[in-house]
Amino acid sequence: MTTATAPPTAEVAPSGGGDKALRLLIVEDTPSDAALVALQLRRAKYDLTHKRVWTLSALRAEIQAGAWDFLVTDYTLEGFNALDVLGTLREMGSAIPAIIVSGTISEEMAVKAMVAGARDYVMKDNLPRLAPAIERELAEADSRRLRRQAEQDLRYGEERLSAILENSVEGIFVIAPDGLVEYANRSMLELLGDKRSDLLGASAIDLARTRFHNVGSDPLDLTRYALQGAGLRALREEIRLRRADGTEVPVTFSAAPIWMSDGSFRGTVVTVTDISQLQRQADELRPSIDSRRQVDAERRQPVPHMGKASEDDGQRLAEPPTTPTNPAHTCAAPSLGRPTPQLPAPHAPPHARA
Repeated sequence: MTTATAPPTAEVAPSGGGDKALRLLIVEDTPSDAALVALQLRRAKYDLTHKRVWTLSALRAEIQAGAWDFLVTDYTLEGFNALDVLGTLREMGSAIPAIIVSGTISEEMAVKAMVAGARDYVMKDNLPRLAPAIERELAEADSRRLRRQAEQDLRYGEERLSAILENSVEGIFVIAPDGLVEYANRSMLELLGDKRSDLLGASAIDLARTRFHNVGSDPLDLTRYALQGAGLRALREEIRLRRADGTEVPVTFSAAPIWMSDGSFRGTVVTVTDISQLQRQADELRPSIDSRRQVDAERRQPVPHMGKASEDDGQRLAEPPTTPTNPAHTCAAPSLGRPTPQLPAPHAPPHARA
């Protein structure tokens, strides 16, 4: 019994020596035409690896594998055409550049193919033009890839910066050079008690006049100063912020200029930090701190009666000490005309008398 096998839908040709590596997918139902394409590219010094497919299912499988640098397709094939090939690339989200190589293609069909995504078209009787067209499109494909990567990196950087600002515990808003608020993060909205739509586009001067109250410096002057741009330095002040519900919160108001790389003034970034918890903690600790300061002050006071000694005290300390005496064993000092009394002789012990 003979088992029927499905007809092949693709064939692979080995690579050939060359200076420029190229992995080429050829959509062509005529093997000899595909061989002429490969020959022409090898003559152009391409180190070519190519594969021929002639059905849309085989094309999808190869696009799914994603191992190809370039695609060349005939316009008219058995059961489909180049517009179907280009549509398949588009549906699968493939960025493989494609060129049409056809023996007969009208100007109208060429325009439709270019609109559908073809990068160029080459007539089969002018194949020497194929290699320069492929080289040009590969360079442009690299440029497009780098541009897409740069745009993707830019979007990622913007999203990352936005996430950092939005998740900051400090209130941040940006004042444009025209004096209008152009950005406010979530913490700033929570501090003010406002909606983002109410704050964006608002006048920074009006915001300072109605919502910030001075403690020392006038926040209105601070805001005007922050909008000057030229010669601006960073500043930081403690002020009081009035929320939308009328309550007030002690905050630090910090502003710094935004200078671009070309030296132009882009606006002012303002940071507002709620310090009410710090002030409560300071109030709770103040009695303990005052008590400790009082104890330290008392320890530094001089001890009473330990000052300079008097002259009498010094004289008494300078006199030599007197040895106390027993009157019973002391002889009186001799005096004129009086005999010196004699002490009685001690009694002899009994054994001495015997």
